[in-house]
Amino acid sequence: MITPPKTGIARFVSRHAERLFRDPVEIISARILAEVLPALRRIEAAVETGLHAAGYLAYEAAPAFDPALSAHAPLGYPL
Repeated sequence: MITPPKTGIARFVSRHAERLFRDPVEIISARILAEVLPALRRIEAAVETGLHAAGYLAYEAAPAFDPALSAHAPLGYPL
């Protein structure tokens, strides 16, 4: 289960563990396909400085990686 990123809190729950991330330094999101890869690059750069990243990547972001992939249009959530 993932809480929406607009809250500034990300909670990840599995059968084995639970992680809570809050008080983010920055919330990085992509609303259109052209923003997906640049957003991931920014996240990667932040992680390389020692920060942690928490979030999700929507199925609808697939065409950003390979235009041959098709997906439904985003439904109002970040990609």
